[in-house]
Amino acid sequence: LNRGAAPARVSLGVTTVLTMTTLINSVNAALPKISYMKSIDIYLFVCFFMVFGALIEYACVGYTDKRIQLRKSRFFITQRRMDERRQLVAQQMRMDPGESRELIVPHTSN
Repeated sequence: LNRGAAPARVSLGVTTVLTMTTLINSVNAALPKISYMKSIDIYLFVCFFMVFGALIEYACVGYTDKRIQLRKSRFFITQRRMDERRQLVAQQMRMDPGESRELIVPHTSN
């Protein structure tokens, strides 16, 4: 699945977690009650935690990806503003010698 296909990943993960929970409950209901853990219990719990871990991993990757995109967009905005200011200063430096050399920097709001 594509990294950006969040609804598909989440629905697949949640469905798998619920299926594992149902499978664990049905296996425990079908087997005799004993005071210690069976190997099937250990196997099913490991499978459950692997699926749950995959959901947590996807949440972390999605969060990190959004943070990276936000930082990139901020960097490009800052870079564009710096280029505009450089062009303005260069334009003002090319003015006639008789004119005022006062720098006029427009105020930009964030």
